[in-house]
Amino acid sequence: MELFNYHYDFIKVKLYNVNSSLINWHSLKPHKNLTNHYLLVSDGQFFDKNFDLFIDGGKNITIRSSIPYLIYGHNFKAFDSLDLLKAMKSLSDILGIDLTEAKVIELEFGAYQKIENSSKDYINSLIGLKDYKLEKATPTMKMFGNTRGFHLKVYDPIVNAKRKKTFSLSQYPNGHLIKYEIKDLKPTHLKVEELCLPQTFVSLSKTLNTYLKQLLIKSEDQYLPIEASINHILFATLKNVEQELGIPIYTKTTSLLEKMELSPSQKSKRKKTLLELEATYNTKHLKR
Repeated sequence: MELFNYHYDFIKVKLYNVNSSLINWHSLKPHKNLTNHYLLVSDGQFFDKNFDLFIDGGKNITIRSSIPYLIYGHNFKAFDSLDLLKAMKSLSDILGIDLTEAKVIELEFGAYQKIENSSKDYINSLIGLKDYKLEKATPTMKMFGNTRGFHLKVYDPIVNAKRKKTFSLSQYPNGHLIKYEIKDLKPTHLKVEELCLPQTFVSLSKTLNTYLKQLLIKSEDQYLPIEASINHILFATLKNVEQELGIPIYTKTTSLLEKMELSPSQKSKRKKTLLELEATYNTKHLKR
């Protein structure tokens, strides 16, 4: 099923060497627990709790916010480059500083998908992502990542909305939903104004779909052992691995045999056995 409600989500941006006298301090209030952190006071324009501004000793400003949450109080919405531009301009007007010039430090981009089975069953079926490692896993979420700071998170958005107490506001439809979210912790030389370009939004949408195609999903075992011997049990298991991951089991096994210190007749005998197993299981699979 196709993805829908593509949207920018959480962003972390930084403005350098800001003249603090330009800031509209009436639109901010100090955080009660965190030093040099400020909350937004928008007089009803935004959901202010979804905003954090930090000023460091070098007069640099860092802002953290989920923009759809800031605008709507939830993120079950399509939210494209034009929506982001409008939001950042409104926020810039309130704060008195131009946020479109800010550098993007972190970025999340997501979309939703309707699924036929429960989210728990679907998430449990995810066994990997090409060239990525599994970083976190719960019954309702899995996250894969690489060393370059790029991550793909797959989770049940309804469970997440209930945890955040935004379920009623989000107005989720009946049925099963899943959310995919790419998280980039190391955007390269990217400014907010570039996120507000339609081509950037389209590029991120394509990237998300590319990663979905690379998800490895566990399927039901297609091969069962023909006999109860350990050879048949192991070979049937390997054929199921081949089915799921696309690894050519027979080719890899014969290649390994060639590297072993066996006589030509021993290699030939084992290859013959493997070929017979391969042919037998492939024929049985075709007849199903």
